[in-house]
Amino acid sequence: MLIKLYRASILSILVLCMLGRLAIGSEKNEYTNPTAGFQITKPNSWTFLSIETIAANRENIRLKDEELRVAIRERATAPLVVIAKHEEPYGDLNPTISIVLRPAGSLQGKSATEIMSTVVLPMQNALQDFIFIREIHETEVSGLKASHMRATYRISNKEGRDFKVVSRMWMVPRGAFIFLIGMSGPESGPDVTEAEFDKVLQTIKIEK
Repeated sequence: MLIKLYRASILSILVLCMLGRLAIGSEKNEYTNPTAGFQITKPNSWTFLSIETIAANRENIRLKDEELRVAIRERATAPLVVIAKHEEPYGDLNPTISIVLRPAGSLQGKSATEIMSTVVLPMQNALQDFIFIREIHETEVSGLKASHMRATYRISNKEGRDFKVVSRMWMVPRGAFIFLIGMSGPESGPDVTEAEFDKVLQTIKIEK
């Protein structure tokens, strides 16, 4: 059950670029959560997105695996924060950054790459045309051991529109919890935001 919940959370992150607002003033660029020991700074022109809009738009997701689509709608953990390049509604893929914090449960004690492999690899069947751009590997985020992967895939909505997405994901174990960091956007066009994603990643601070 825990693995299914993680898959639901990860799939929710991977498709957030279709969605679109967080309980923090949009005039602020910094999100800080002292309880979670987490901090991130968005680009000045980007916006924080609300949990209500995200929940509503999860209904718009269409995946190959109906069970996982239902899990996203019913069991996916609400993110700590979601940041997007554009205000919603937006007519195309909206580059999006999402942070989720979940209990590690039975995954506690496993390496970051083991956790990523356990949760992500079986999900390839749920995402159309899923291809790794960079395989799962070890890295660091805010001085903590982490895992990272980058992939492309296709998602569609209720209206039948098809989108090709490039997604980066990090998993950062910290004691009894795991941070899931997702950054997704279009593969080409004016909204490719790899440079912005790199800069935002450098602003993340996670208390050890």
